[in-house]
Amino acid sequence: MLRKIIYLFFSLLFSVLLVFFQRKTGPTYPVKGSFDIYNDNIKYFFPRSCTIKEQKCNAVIDSKVGDFYIKYKRYKINEEFKIIRFSFVDSNKKFIANIPSDFPPAAKIEYNVYAKIGENEFKINNKSVILRFKNKVDSWILIIHVIIMFGSLVLSLYMFFRVIFDKKYSSLLLYINWILLLIGGFVFGGLLQKQAFGLWWSGFPLGYDITDNKTLIVFLSWSVALLFSIRKKNVSKYIVFSSILMILSYLIPHSLFGSEYDYLNEKIR
Repeated sequence: MLRKIIYLFFSLLFSVLLVFFQRKTGPTYPVKGSFDIYNDNIKYFFPRSCTIKEQKCNAVIDSKVGDFYIKYKRYKINEEFKIIRFSFVDSNKKFIANIPSDFPPAAKIEYNVYAKIGENEFKINNKSVILRFKNKVDSWILIIHVIIMFGSLVLSLYMFFRVIFDKKYSSLLLYINWILLLIGGFVFGGLLQKQAFGLWWSGFPLGYDITDNKTLIVFLSWSVALLFSIRKKNVSKYIVFSSILMILSYLIPHSLFGSEYDYLNEKIR
């Protein structure tokens, strides 16, 4: 019993670390940092994901003085940059620029943020920030999706430890994990995708969405493991392989190569 508790503890620990890593490295995680100006260290926050038609798509610079502005344009479109100036907001004691959010779902813009000192200007961010727009998603769908996928990750790691150290596995846990992946990845994952971008699925064979594709690969791998378990075959190596695939999938940033609006053809690809 003690060994199972230890396996569960480390499964939870590694799951939290993997989810944290995936969130921090994903292309929708905001750009944060600081720079020195006016003899002060200034922090900033530049969003990389915003909800359409909500007045909350704000770039923020934590400074009480300065002249800051954004230059932005539609992503992958050869056009002139437009300018948005930061305004000092007394209630927040910060400079805030509201980025327009009247774009189609999955549309992207690229932008750079500048500070002007006298006649000179310098770019604050090292490389262009790519921001993608999405429709509003129901929070309950997102919460259920996250809980189920996290549960599947914990269960996968737990089975991995049982097979590696005890040479044992549970067919019941295999069934449960398969069901969790099916519901969390394809049902609630599809609902999220549909609400956010208008598509149920943008992985193979319809698109190149990395998140959809890695979900499909992991699900197929666990399906093979379950099939061998049903046929009373030695499934240990398939559990180890599927668990490693699951770990690798979480080391790939979430939403990488995700749905993207094609401005020229006016459709999502």
